[in-house]
Amino acid sequence: DVKADRMVWANDRAFEIFGQIRADRGLTRQQLLQDYVHPDDAKAVKEAMRAARRKGGSHHVTCRIRQKGGSERWLQIDGKYELTDTGEPSRHIGVFADITERKALEQEAKELSERLINLQEEERQRIARELATNPFLRPSSPEIQKRLGMEGRELWEIFGETRRRKDRF
Repeated sequence: DVKADRMVWANDRAFEIFGQIRADRGLTRQQLLQDYVHPDDAKAVKEAMRAARRKGGSHHVTCRIRQKGGSERWLQIDGKYELTDTGEPSRHIGVFADITERKALEQEAKELSERLINLQEEERQRIARELATNPFLRPSSPEIQKRLGMEGRELWEIFGETRRRKDRF
């Protein structure tokens, strides 16, 4: 309800997401921004809603909220303002989805990817050290290049770096 600045929630899940009960009767836009949206995300949410309200357009924003109990959730908020003939907002229709689990999975995937990259690099360095210390293995070997997925030049650069480190000790 744009005129009353009150969100009208159609189901109990909306109340659950914000840690409220039906007796709380939803939120105003100001309450949403001040009391629930994470301070680091409030500006982006406010700007997205303001731009959509001015133009009678849609908005899409992802943000964190703090529930009444203090726990943090991630939300995806999508909405659309409808304007009157005079250009005033008459209605705001929107949905929000709790994407906390998705964000946790994205973070886990990112961390696993970084870990994999680090492990690959450690393995490449281990192999390079072996190449540098084993006179029977040479970076110019096509078999070595194929197994490592690297060209001779790259291997010789690693070989040279390993050799320089070895010379320091």
